[in-house]
Amino acid sequence: MRVILDMMDLYKGLTRRYLLLAITLISEELFSTFDGSISEGSALAYGDGYTGIGVVCAVGKASGGT
Repeated sequence: MRVILDMMDLYKGLTRRYLLLAITLISEELFSTFDGSISEGSALAYGDGYTGIGVVCAVGKASGGT
């Protein structure tokens, strides 16, 4: 049996829990459903919740997170 995911969140080991960092992976098929404009109601509106993303990525790289 083969399982193919449409969506997956990865967050725990990226910075070894020093700071919060996550990545969401989504299949092309699911993402294409939202390939439009926000005014039409067909866009996937997303954004980061933290403004220090560059710092957090540096911590993830320096900590050797998985």
